[in-house]
Amino acid sequence: MLIISDRKNRQEEKLFNGVWCCALAGLERTMVGGYDQHFKFRSSFSDFLWEEEKMEKFIQNLMQEQNETFMPFDTFISYALYHPVHGYYQKQRTKIGTKGDFYTSSHVGEIFGKLVAYYFDRVARCARLPLHICEIGGGDGRFARTVCETLANLKRDFKYDLIDISTANQRIASELVNDFQECRVYDSLTAWGEERVGFSGIFFSNEWLDAQPVKVVKKEQGVIYEIGISVRDNKLIEAKRPADEVITKFLDDYEYKFKDGQKMEVPLYMSEQASSLSSYLKKGIIVTVDYGYTHHECSQPSRRNGSLRGYKSHQVIDNILEKPGAYDITHHVHWDTWEKISEEKGLQSVSRTKQNEWLLQLGILDHLKTNTNGDPFSCNQKQNRAIRSFVLGDQMTNSFDVCIQSKNVSLVCS
Repeated sequence: MLIISDRKNRQEEKLFNGVWCCALAGLERTMVGGYDQHFKFRSSFSDFLWEEEKMEKFIQNLMQEQNETFMPFDTFISYALYHPVHGYYQKQRTKIGTKGDFYTSSHVGEIFGKLVAYYFDRVARCARLPLHICEIGGGDGRFARTVCETLANLKRDFKYDLIDISTANQRIASELVNDFQECRVYDSLTAWGEERVGFSGIFFSNEWLDAQPVKVVKKEQGVIYEIGISVRDNKLIEAKRPADEVITKFLDDYEYKFKDGQKMEVPLYMSEQASSLSSYLKKGIIVTVDYGYTHHECSQPSRRNGSLRGYKSHQVIDNILEKPGAYDITHHVHWDTWEKISEEKGLQSVSRTKQNEWLLQLGILDHLKTNTNGDPFSCNQKQNRAIRSFVLGDQMTNSFDVCIQSKNVSLVCS
């Protein structure tokens, strides 16, 4: 399986007048700050530090050499997750599934991919679209393989593109979808976009937005502060400074209301992501699956400390400043903001539904199997357990939403 890359036309990291550009889960992200010329690890760090210490020491050294006392959270998360050598997503270790740090819907059961494949087929015919799917942040390719198998069994003419920044995921995904000529793997949305000009089809992502770097703010005595990173006694600690005009304008524009003492993520990245999707999409739909909440839900007392956290070995990491790079870092998607920004960029909101309700609408209960041999580990029993998990689930499962948007198509079928 060929992995399509745009790196022949660019360096692993771009340096343009103090601006660092790096690929973030399939998109190119521009970050401005004093953190560019020391981006690469020095050999001394790699030679004697334990793997889980390298990123923390790198950030400390970077801030010291730059004479910086404050690093914004989005910059910190970018390094921790996406550094091309020691970022979490670039490490050659299992991240998804029982032996990894977290599950995705595709690892709960193949029924998820099958149902979504049927949905892709139906909506493409309804909207008179080519059956061309582009999955952003495709991970290890398990979902892609299930969709390709299902569409192939239906004898459909289709194309499937998978984008993932992680070289480890690219390798695994390429092996999983190797039997399908219709499937191609890309290392960035830029590389994909250069080949797929004027794309008409379906964008799909599952737990992609939640992995984007965010800024963090906190309201104290009526003043909005930006929360970031500083160093004390060779440890990373939280620090604060008055929020700048970019942050306060974003909070005003998208009608954020929060109480004194409340901490919250600020998803400035959404403008760039929505703009990129809209610019590449000539005609089609966008299906975004992720966990998140509305502004109203965000203001609840249980959200007082925000949603930013890490996941390692299926355990929640509350202090993400300890051993960065060793675990995934996520936040809950702010759906009201995402939909409003997307509409500003020319994407029409169609629906937003809880994932379990959406799967019920897709007929998941019709796929329950009768188990005749009594074997709890039979394929039928495994599928039944997966269906039960998707429908009933737990607190985390029930927090997933499916957001559907469109551009230049009608989803009203005759």
